[in-house]
Amino acid sequence: MPLKKLDPVLATFSLFTLEKPVWTAEEAACTLDLSLSSVYRYLASLNEVGLVTTATPGNYTLGPAILQLNLQLQLTDPLLLASQNIMAALIDYAPPDSTMLLCRYYGDRVLCVHQVIGEAPQTQVGHQRGRPMPLFQGAPSRAILAYLSPRTMRRVYDANVANISVIGLGNNWNEFRMALTRMRKSDFVVSYHEIDADRIAIAAPILELDLHALGSLSYVLSETDADPSLIRRLGALVSSAAREIGAKLRGEVPQDFK
Repeated sequence: MPLKKLDPVLATFSLFTLEKPVWTAEEAACTLDLSLSSVYRYLASLNEVGLVTTATPGNYTLGPAILQLNLQLQLTDPLLLASQNIMAALIDYAPPDSTMLLCRYYGDRVLCVHQVIGEAPQTQVGHQRGRPMPLFQGAPSRAILAYLSPRTMRRVYDANVANISVIGLGNNWNEFRMALTRMRKSDFVVSYHEIDADRIAIAAPILELDLHALGSLSYVLSETDADPSLIRRLGALVSSAAREIGAKLRGEVPQDFK
């Protein structure tokens, strides 16, 4: 959602990103097209509850309450609680230099909320915990996008026409829509070195009651390990696990991993 359509306090808070973690009130007022006095008032409210703080005089950054909320999320998030043990068990079925990712849909972006890393030394994957990723790039994202509403799909397409064409997902809206339809007909989605060089991702959606995607579960492994039979085996495992996690969250009796 565009910042100017948000509540002004939330819009001010949403300015703080990895790309620009520090803001002055003047910069925020200019970006949001708000009065300087209003932005000072919003920053003061956010500072009072610890969501922002002053790094140096006049320069604002995220505050210590974020750490408290992060811990609370790790301990209480239903999606994370339903997934952790399953992920810890499934990583052993992949090559030792593999990673498992739990991602969730957030504001037309995808966030990794949990990782389980294999035993072998490896470089960190691009889907770092908390880093926003585009909805159309990589299997963890596309497994979610394929199960969102048609309106959201169209919005993502219209905002990323050139990039979607470059990665082969369609040269027009109808081709893009048909590509997502094919993904929904498959148990899992595979992408090749779209986020990380020489790695592939195998992902399946985690569905809510309305059968829209809440998130996705993925393997990320070295392309040198990824022969077709391994991809099929890991794809079957990750899709079955994603169904179990979805069933837990929907309050249904799990059918897999009993």
